[in-house]
Amino acid sequence: MKQNPLLVVMLFLVVILTSLVGAGGYMVYQKGLMNPNMQTSEVPTEQTVDKYGVPYSELYNASVDDIVLNITNARGRLKLMKISCTMKSVDENIEEIIKNNKDEIIDVMISQVGQRTSEELLTIGGKELLREELLIEFNDVINALAQANEDIQSNNIKEVLFTTFVMK
Repeated sequence: MKQNPLLVVMLFLVVILTSLVGAGGYMVYQKGLMNPNMQTSEVPTEQTVDKYGVPYSELYNASVDDIVLNITNARGRLKLMKISCTMKSVDENIEEIIKNNKDEIIDVMISQVGQRTSEELLTIGGKELLREELLIEFNDVINALAQANEDIQSNNIKEVLFTTFVMK
């Protein structure tokens, strides 16, 4: 019986590749990367500060939830949008500040979302631009409050995160 050299080489490659995949899987398993019970303290966190250099442990949250807005698409047809966001701030009283000034915050959201089409808001760039504009506008509201109340720090909102972003 004559052996085909191509068949022998292919069989050899299959055995080698299977061994490499098995060894790689074993290494991943041993390092605990696939262990769902692994505690997060075992994995070093790369980013303990936000993009402005503020430690996450020093940020406080305030949310504006479930705002329903009318937006248009490129053809001018109305659509509905539901949006919620969380603001991360260095002011520990941010939740109370936002609660007491919710009308101004919602007005900012309506104005900023109303300037965009649904197609623009569906893109990553459109969402990022909206996030940046909301950050600026929210801080403008905060800065106006800070002028009247010295207990409020200017530009204290450091990040805006969308928690709901739905269009129909």
